[in-house]
Amino acid sequence: FYLTDPKAGGVLKFDRYGLHNSTFSLKNPQGIAITESGDMIVGQGDAVTVMSASGTVKFKLGKGAGQFKMANSIALDAAGYIYVVDSLDDCIQVFNSFGATVNTGNAASGKPANSFGSSGSGNGQFSMPTGIAFEKASGQLAVADTLNGRIQFLDTAGAWKRSIGRFGGGQLGF
Repeated sequence: FYLTDPKAGGVLKFDRYGLHNSTFSLKNPQGIAITESGDMIVGQGDAVTVMSASGTVKFKLGKGAGQFKMANSIALDAAGYIYVVDSLDDCIQVFNSFGATVNTGNAASGKPANSFGSSGSGNGQFSMPTGIAFEKASGQLAVADTLNGRIQFLDTAGAWKRSIGRFGGGQLGF
């Protein structure tokens, strides 16, 4: 398994017993996802880097530095599409497995064409999204909508399906 360590500036790799195998130095690593072939996809603030299992940089997603305001969590769907949470731009950007942008047809005004979501508190809107996961059984994305205190579920095209959670304590309180 892999773990990003932004403070130390690297990606840590562990074996199945939890023993540290190696460290890959990388500036400001945030979220990480691992492809079926073992490549690492690492959010680094204004860019996302795709690295081989040995730590060699293969390419950057999109146009590279400046593609994102704050690339954070990353998820891969069953077809290999890459979803990157842009926490400071309140959207999710989408790329194919080769790193090319995928026009979603759902981009909000002022957002990249390969994105969905916008700023706000309505369905499909975000306020500092920080986490994302692909749920295989339903084929949906689960997005941690941090400042709205909820988890939103969307299909892979970005259409809102449902939300759970609220601000506060107790069951489903965030």
